[in-house]
Formats: sequence, C-alpha cells, structure tokens
Amino acid sequence: EFNPEVHVLDVDTDGWRRVVIGDIGSRNPTATYVMYISGDERVHFNHETYRRNMSSSEIVNDLETKADTHNADALYLDPSAKGIILDLVADGYYALPANNDVLYGIQRMHAQFAHGLTIDPSCENLIDELGMYAYPENPKIETDKPIKDNDHALDAARYGVATAMEPQFDMLGLLQSQLGDNA
Repeated sequence: EFNPEVHVLDVDTDGWRRVVIGDIGSRNPTATYVMYISGDERVHFNHETYRRNMSSSEIVNDLETKADTHNADALYLDPSAKGIILDLVADGYYALPANNDVLYGIQRMHAQFAHGLTIDPSCENLIDELGMYAYPENPKIETDKPIKDNDHALDAARYGVATAMEPQFDMLGLLQSQLGDNA
C-alpha cells in the first residue's frame, strides 16, 4: 500500500499531538522518530535517527532531546528496551513499552496508509525499509508475519501506530507485565 508519490510528503504538523517512538538496537540499528497525530487521527513520521552501535546513554539522550524539542506527550518504545524505558521514567519522562503484537501492528499500519499516513522525505531509512518489506516465499511456510530483516524503522513505526492510536490500549497493564516489579 506504500506509494512514495502519495505517502512521502513535507507536512505542516503545527497543532498536531506528538509522541516519540523507537526500536532500540545494539548491533542492529536504533531507529527513533517523532510521530505526529492530527485531530482526525492521520499520522506523520519525521525526525529520523537511524544508527548502529549507539550506547544506552546516546539512545536516552536522542529520545529525551526529541521529546523536549518537539514537546512530546509520551515515548513508546521497543518492549525489549526495559533499561532504556526505566532510565527515561527515572528522568521524568512518560515512557512505556509499546504494543509489539506484529499482526495487529501491521493491520493498524495498513489502516493508517488508507487514512493518509505520511512520511517526511528526510526519513530515508523508513522509506527504504518500506520498499524492502517482504513475506516468506516458501509455499511450505504459511505465515502472515513478514521476514524479520530490514525492519528496524518499520518496527518503530508499527510500535507507534499500534500503541498511540488505540486509546483503549491497557498501557499500565503492559508496562507492569513488561517491566515486572520495577514498574
């Protein structure tokens, strides 16, 4: 459903709600974005960071800078990044593990593309990954899940859409289940 001519645009997001989203990697790239949400629930991604081998402090600094600079309401991150989430919470940020249900997230992304999702032209890695997204070609493997490759930016986008766009999502329950007694 991704069409660069339709979905890659410079959009005026003045007055839109903002959240920071991220897929946290160590050897794999860390991908972070500001996700803007309009009053009619359209989504726009901007302010890409996409780097390998970032230290924990570099990741926290990137996320905090994005949150402060863009006055973000929340940060929704890779649920496996418990330490990063706890560091952000300790620093006073509203940071939570994102909904990581792959099939649900893909369904929400499809719905957002149909609703007018846009990506800033500067988000080159997100745009590139959308062009590389693939499903297994082996007919013996029946799955609705994509190949787990070239998907770090897309995972961040999926986390944001699956979490921020669902007001009934039980964020407190997810936080407690993901972080355990440290929440």
